[in-house]
Amino acid sequence: MPGRPAELPPLTGRVDIAFTAAALSMPEKVRFRFRLAGLESTWREAAAVRQASYTNLAPGDYRFEVVAINEDGVESAAPAVATLRIAPAFWQTAWFRLLSGVLAVGLLAALYRWRVGRLTARVRERLEVKMRERERIARALHDTVLQSLQGLLLRFEAVKHGLAPDSEVRARMEEGLQRAEAAIAEGRDSVRGLRHGTGPDEALDRALAAVANECAAHHPLAWSQETTGQVRPLQPAIAEEVHAIAREALRNAFQHSGGTQVTLTVRYDADALVVMVADDGTGFDPAVDPRVGREGHWGLRGMREAAGAIGAAVEIGHPAGGGTSVTLRVPAIRAYAARQENGWMERLRRLVRRQ
Repeated sequence: MPGRPAELPPLTGRVDIAFTAAALSMPEKVRFRFRLAGLESTWREAAAVRQASYTNLAPGDYRFEVVAINEDGVESAAPAVATLRIAPAFWQTAWFRLLSGVLAVGLLAALYRWRVGRLTARVRERLEVKMRERERIARALHDTVLQSLQGLLLRFEAVKHGLAPDSEVRARMEEGLQRAEAAIAEGRDSVRGLRHGTGPDEALDRALAAVANECAAHHPLAWSQETTGQVRPLQPAIAEEVHAIAREALRNAFQHSGGTQVTLTVRYDADALVVMVADDGTGFDPAVDPRVGREGHWGLRGMREAAGAIGAAVEIGHPAGGGTSVTLRVPAIRAYAARQENGWMERLRRLVRRQ
C-alpha cells in the first residue's frame, strides 16, 4: 500500500486495518504477523480474523507493516506497508501547548504580584497607624514634658540670677542648666524624629546624612558615607521605618560606641535595600546579649521589632578591626516603590497582553 499517508481526522477513536494475501493452494493456512510502527516495536501474530484494530491513537504519523507466512513457513520477502496520519485537535498542537504555558506563567506572575500587593498594602496600613500613633505621642511629649521642662529651666534661671556671680552654687547651677538644655534639645530632636522621617521625595542617603551631621554636632566623631547601586524611590511607609531604624543606629554609634569613626553605608541592591552603620568603638559588653540589648534600654530590641514589622531583618556584627556594625536588610519587593522588571519578564507580559 505505497503512496501518500491515509489522513485521518482529529480524535479518531478507532482504526481497523484489514489485510490478506493471495495463495493458490490452501489460503486458510497462510499466517500473518503485523505491527504498527510509532506505537509498538514488537510483531504480533494475527488471529483468525485478518484485521488489526487500534483505539485512542495519539496524533502523529504511523506505519503499519504486515508479513505473510505460507504453509511451508516461508515469509514474504518484504513486509507490506501502509502509512497513516492522525491530525491533532487544536488543543493537541504545539502552538496551543506553548500558548497555554505562556498564559500559565502570566497567571502565576499576576497572582504573585497580587499577593505581594496585598501584603504590601497591609504593611503600609499598619505603618500608617503606627505613624499616627507616633505623631500623637510626639504632640503629647511636646505639649507636656518638654513645655514643663522649659518652664522649670526658666524658674531655675531666675533663681540663678539671684545668686552672687562668684557663688559656687551658681556655678554648679549653670552647669546643671547647660546639661538640662542639652537634654531638652535632644528631646526636641527625638520628637522631631517621631513626627518627621524622610520625606517622600527625599533620598534615604541624604536624609541619613542629615541625621549623622546632627549627631556629629553634639558628639564630635568623624563619619563617612558610602552609597552604592542605583538610587531608587522607596515605599513611603517603609521609608519612614527604615529612616527611624537607621537614625537609632546612628545615635547609638555616636553616643555610646566610644569610638572615633562612624561609617554609614546605603546599598540599593537588586534584591534588597541594605543600610549599615558601623563604628570602631569598644563594641558590646560581653555580658549583654546584642540581640536584646541592656536591660532597660530598648534601642536594639526596638530596631528588631520595627524591622520585623516591615518584613526586614537587623543583624548585629563585630568587624575584625573592632567595633560594632548594625545592618538593616529590607527585601526589594517591600522596599522599592517601583520595581525594575527583567527584560524577559517584560516581554512575556507584553506577549500575554497581545493574546
